[in-house]
Amino acid sequence: MRVVHQGRPCRWQWQCPLSPSDGRFNKKRKASGKAKENNNTLNARKRAKREAELREEQQRVLGSGLDPELTDEQAKEIVMNQVYTNTMVADFMAASTTDNPISGYFSITGRLIKEEATAFLSNTNRRPVVQPIDGASDIRAGYKGLLTEANARLLVEYTPEPLYSSYNILNINKIEYWAQKLQDHLPLGVKLWRVCNAGGGQDTRAGVGKLYKIFFTKLIDTPEALRLKVVE
Repeated sequence: MRVVHQGRPCRWQWQCPLSPSDGRFNKKRKASGKAKENNNTLNARKRAKREAELREEQQRVLGSGLDPELTDEQAKEIVMNQVYTNTMVADFMAASTTDNPISGYFSITGRLIKEEATAFLSNTNRRPVVQPIDGASDIRAGYKGLLTEANARLLVEYTPEPLYSSYNILNINKIEYWAQKLQDHLPLGVKLWRVCNAGGGQDTRAGVGKLYKIFFTKLIDTPEALRLKVVE
């Protein structure tokens, strides 16, 4: 049989491979998961480069005052023995296996905790996991139909003191990652994060020299009771 490739008869009698410029090539590539794999590899390289630059910058600015970098095993140990033993966090974890779970969020800040405590609900640069059911008509909502900061504050409690703090941003990122990762089996709406350490934007050199903190925020009731919807 004659095979037509990109509108022209092909000189081979069997099916020619698709050219990378052919739209069908990209569809097959995406379907095979190759595109996702390549993106993950590229993102990992970019993150490694950022971390290397940050590591160098922190050492230059802080010198001997820089906290030693934690291994993943050390970070997990701190999470288990320090972060998870906080009363509010322990209650969140215990309730997560009951019919009355608590919704909660681990977060990072280089500012005062009270200034950042509701950002995961009201920051318009994010896509909060819980949002007003009808942002257009809910009087608690502001821009983009999200809770205003003032109204979000009425719906939460947070740890006033840091669960962990460090001048080493790489350590802070690891602690947040493992605090979330070890609870990542919880359903969305109980855990109020989609991706562990998604706020890794704290790994920017502009933040070098700040004391960063890990804290925990919980909703005072279930999303349903607070007239909030869970957004996948």
